[in-house]
Amino acid sequence: MSKLVVLDGISRGKVFLLRSRNIIGRHSECSFLLKDKGISGKHCKIDQVGSNVFNITDLDSSNGTFVNNKTIISTALNFGDIITLGNIRILFQPTAKLDGDSTIMIDMGEYMQETEQNTHCGRPTAKEWNFCPYCGQRFAKDSIDEE
Repeated sequence: MSKLVVLDGISRGKVFLLRSRNIIGRHSECSFLLKDKGISGKHCKIDQVGSNVFNITDLDSSNGTFVNNKTIISTALNFGDIITLGNIRILFQPTAKLDGDSTIMIDMGEYMQETEQNTHCGRPTAKEWNFCPYCGQRFAKDSIDEE
């Protein structure tokens, strides 16, 4: 199953398994409840639109929804995208497909602990990431190839 990993705040490290329709916000009726003053009651939704394909849509939130530091209304999510809601950053981690019928879930929390490489921020990183999960800055292509 695809999942979201919370990178900040009191919910840091919490993992949300994505269903076909997911609402994120502070309201108790949301699929994923995040307590942060910058997050609206029903902030955004993430819908599965195909096999392992998800779209995120802002629900007219007060502070907006960002993917990789860009304001969005609605967009497709890709592996390693960083969703920002208020002061909370969330890593999108879809199910990784292997050849045949095999599937694998990569636990980014464990992967980050195992790696010796660090981001430009001096924090653990994963080779597959295109963006720094801590500040949202895009990695230079050369630095990815070197690792």
